[in-house]
Amino acid sequence: IKVTDKRERIPQIRVSHILVNFNNPQGKVDTAYALAKIDTVMQKLKAGEDFAKLAEEYSDDTGSKKKGGDLGYFGRRQMVKEFDQAAFNLKPGEISNIVRTNFGYHIIKLTDQKPYPSFDEDKEELEKIFKQTRYQAEYDSLISKLKTEYGFAVNNDVFAKVLQDGDSLRVGSQLRNYDDIKDQPLATYNKVDTIKVQTVVDRMNAERQFMGRMIDKDVLNSAIEKVGGDSLLAVEAVNLDKTDKEFASLMQDYRNGIYVFKLQDDEVWSKINADSSKLYDFYQKTKDNYVWPDRINFSEIFTKNDSLIHVYYSELQNGADFDSLAKRRTERTEMRQKAGNYGLVPVAYSKLATKANELLTEPGTYSRPFANSDGYSIVKLIEKDPSHPKTFEEAKAEVSGAYQEAESKRLEQGYLESLKQRYDPQIYYDKLEEAFKDTE
Repeated sequence: IKVTDKRERIPQIRVSHILVNFNNPQGKVDTAYALAKIDTVMQKLKAGEDFAKLAEEYSDDTGSKKKGGDLGYFGRRQMVKEFDQAAFNLKPGEISNIVRTNFGYHIIKLTDQKPYPSFDEDKEELEKIFKQTRYQAEYDSLISKLKTEYGFAVNNDVFAKVLQDGDSLRVGSQLRNYDDIKDQPLATYNKVDTIKVQTVVDRMNAERQFMGRMIDKDVLNSAIEKVGGDSLLAVEAVNLDKTDKEFASLMQDYRNGIYVFKLQDDEVWSKINADSSKLYDFYQKTKDNYVWPDRINFSEIFTKNDSLIHVYYSELQNGADFDSLAKRRTERTEMRQKAGNYGLVPVAYSKLATKANELLTEPGTYSRPFANSDGYSIVKLIEKDPSHPKTFEEAKAEVSGAYQEAESKRLEQGYLESLKQRYDPQIYYDKLEEAFKDTE
């Protein structure tokens, strides 16, 4: 092998294409007709015509032509070989020569490239690749190591009994003399732990890969491997904090977190009693915190058509009822049953509410037609509600949350003070300079 070129891997590209299949207008295969048609498109592209418009007009790919030929992002070898090679050799904005595949003739335009992903961005895909290519080998290697460490051994005498009692039987059948051997150790590990016959038989009966197979040496060994692997991993997990310093530190943090949570529950959260009388007293002391903003209640007639909104305005001026007209004509379908009414909302709730608040002064009046972001509207004022304090009932949910937060801080601070008095911690601020001194 002689290396002649190297290039950075491009994970995914985005292309648009124009496809002309091999059929002529009569539906018969005619490659000459198809080639002439795609060549016409190529000449138009060279003359400066827009790729997307030509795709809409000429492409036979019904799935992409309405999107200007856009195929979205894809990786290597997701397309047929000829298309893949041509597309991945393009530079952004570049248009290919005519490319022939089994589907017909293509002209391809590269519109974007995704950069090489970071580890975090590619982690999920890497996990899939690892499971497909290396997981089983790594797993087998780990289990082999654990077998040695924990002295895993198969009991050959019991193994022979199982084979004898299962002779000519398939998995799922009752072993002969099963009750006599089900509790016997088929394998041992970690000096004192055993894997019983019943555990292995249950595993064979439960897993699809063993169903219907004859109970022979290979099947039994395979089942023992599965049960043994799980058992060894369980032992290793229990002992992991003794062999892995990083995991041990993580587990200590976890335990400390549980202790802190338990202390906080006992000394803070469980002592908070948010009954109605306490909440009301707290509300009286902090009522300035619970205030309604300026609010407005209004209804709207909406249409996307400029001329229609003026027709509706004329109907209103001629005496039509606003609510009835909104039920029949507003084009916000979710608002028809409510006659276009938004209810009482903050003035800052939306641009529409702000506009309504600016335009209207007296309840029952309606605005002239005006344009908004997605069409045209007429709004009617129902009610203006200036800013004012909330009643206790209106603010109860907020009061409850604020009271619990304030009480938890008070109780926590009190508990910390009691700990300081009990343990009398000494803080040597003069030692901080030494602790953070540059070691170089």
